[in-house]
Amino acid sequence: MPRSFSRRMIFGSLCALCAAAVLGAGLGAFVHPGVAASSVEPPPSGCPAGPGPDQVAAVTLPAQLVLDGQQSTPALVERGTDLLTLRYHVSDTCGHSVQGALVYVTAVPFNQFSIPSEQTTGADGWASLSMVRLGGFPASPRQQLLALFVRARKPGEPLTAGIAARRLFSVSVSLGPAIFLTVTPSTVHRGQLVRIGGSAGDCPVGDTVFIISPAFPATHEFAGVPAVLAKVRTGGRFHATTRIPLHVRVGGYLVTARCGGGNLGVSAQLTVLR
Repeated sequence: MPRSFSRRMIFGSLCALCAAAVLGAGLGAFVHPGVAASSVEPPPSGCPAGPGPDQVAAVTLPAQLVLDGQQSTPALVERGTDLLTLRYHVSDTCGHSVQGALVYVTAVPFNQFSIPSEQTTGADGWASLSMVRLGGFPASPRQQLLALFVRARKPGEPLTAGIAARRLFSVSVSLGPAIFLTVTPSTVHRGQLVRIGGSAGDCPVGDTVFIISPAFPATHEFAGVPAVLAKVRTGGRFHATTRIPLHVRVGGYLVTARCGGGNLGVSAQLTVLR
């Protein structure tokens, strides 16, 4: 056998043995020359040591916060809900509750409920925030959900980056029957009849609606202003008829309504002519 051919055979056999050894041991067997295999560490997770809860200050990248729970009191937001208390739970991608995270919440669109100050999560990972109803609620007569934008963040981190979590939550809304008030006709001469009607929403059947305006006769009054009374019927509906007194001054008048001890929050315009 030629010497060159023999050398090639030996070299090829050695290469085959090396390849088999590598495949058997796995690529993890290769380490940088001079570095022991046991000293190679996996990339950092950003998770604090221990079973939790985790202090937010100890959570580092690539770990992140997670908003994973909401509790609402009341559970159903109604037209007359004045105060809404929300609780949010914050954990991290390590699977532990997080203490010390700052939680922010706002209703979307704005001006439905007030925006509370950021609150800090406790040792159980929960933070509580309270919101007061504003003039923009309800956002629609058919609103069924109150959308909430919620953010949890690590103090000192940039608001648009860093260790944080953002999520949309919602609370169910039940507005009940629509509330409205009508005066027909809206322009009358003194001495003519007007028909007043509307809906008092969820005011109980049989309750009295006070329909208030200086243009009405002073048969009944509320806080010194003439009023017409009507009874609430099924579905919150009410109606009444009254005659504009002859002595009422010509001009425009505001008509409002109350029921159950509260203002219905609706009004109508009435114009009186000679």
